Amino acid sequence: MRLTLPFWRAHPMLLAIAATIGAAAVVLYFQYRAITVLQSQTQVIVRQISEQAAVDIAVELRRTLDGPVFDTLTAVNHPELRAGRLDLVTEYYAKGLETYPHVDRFFAWSTATEATTPGEALFYGRNGRFERDSELGRAVFDLARRHAPAQQIYMVADDMGADRSRQVFLRLFWTDAQRDEYFAVLGFVVQASTMREHLFDGLSRARLDALLTRRAGEMPLLLRVTDEHGALAYGSATAGTLVGRVDFPMLFYPADEIQSRLATSVAPGRYGWNRAEVQFESSPARSFQVELGASAGDYYTGRATELAYGVAARVAPHLIAEVEGELQWVRLPTGRFDARTARLRLDYATSPRLNTTVFLQYDNESERLAVNARLHWIPRPGSDVYLVWNSAWPTDLAGGVPWRRPLRGALVGKVVWYVRP
Repeated sequence: MRLTLPFWRAHPMLLAIAATIGAAAVVLYFQYRAITVLQSQTQVIVRQISEQAAVDIAVELRRTLDGPVFDTLTAVNHPELRAGRLDLVTEYYAKGLETYPHVDRFFAWSTATEATTPGEALFYGRNGRFERDSELGRAVFDLARRHAPAQQIYMVADDMGADRSRQVFLRLFWTDAQRDEYFAVLGFVVQASTMREHLFDGLSRARLDALLTRRAGEMPLLLRVTDEHGALAYGSATAGTLVGRVDFPMLFYPADEIQSRLATSVAPGRYGWNRAEVQFESSPARSFQVELGASAGDYYTGRATELAYGVAARVAPHLIAEVEGELQWVRLPTGRFDARTARLRLDYATSPRLNTTVFLQYDNESERLAVNARLHWIPRPGSDVYLVWNSAWPTDLAGGVPWRRPLRGALVGKVVWYVRP
């Protein structure tokens, strides 16, 4: 007699259950991987959208902060000021106070106001008229006179007023290109302690939310603005997780470089300069021309080194392209600054009666890239048709140049038609 103990044999049901559990585990694993990848992609998308929204808001803030300089102070031209047209200044100032709420007051001085209120500027406030503020008005007048030997167009000063809490921005209007004498000063005052509050109140929550919604759609984005010390300037401290960030210089005038240049003052007096200069220029008769120049030596109370370059190419008979620029390194006892300017010009003529000109310019003082494009058509002798496009973009933002949101732009047409009598 023989006993046999058979090996354990799994029941088919158990195998099915095990296979099902294994398959479910594999499915869950791949689902987990897919969800993880989707979440990672979503985070990237949210971060990109947030950064783009932050850049949009930074551009809008920069546009608002730059507006008093580029829109208001440049609206009045030299002939109008020389003619004593303070009524036009009043009109531009009223519009500026309405558009730019962070501006406390505008001010003006001219040879005409000097006759009635000598030695001080007059201030235009939200009550709609010019008034005197003797202490601040004299400080503005003295500031312009003290910095005039530097022959600058713009100047900035902090700690102005009786409580030393005001900042001022000045624009000088010079009599001629030599800049030996100025006949008018325009500018505005900012209250440093309340500028940010008034700035964001002026933009309004609805406007800021619209900028956020423009990029995010239905995705809920919240805005939080902090100053250089990390203190909350706008929004809620509990706004949520930070997913997008843009560093933004909260300056009340156009560009960082302006401050360093304007802070460097030159005392009034006579100056004599000794400089050494080297120049090279190829033949202008050739289709490709190069110009180079370098100089070094005295510059007011310090020293400066300058480099200038230019390249021109002519492709007869239709195209002319020119690139030129200047580099300047200035060192004074009271400070130092570097100045850089670059220009590009393209001229293309399809025929003697139709030509196009494109002019690009960049400088590190305004941190802007500006373009001027002009189409000129001569339908018949004596008649002209012009189409001109002007625009500009900031180049000092951390998110790059916002090509789709220029600071300002204009498309202007002009027709001159000759009628034979």
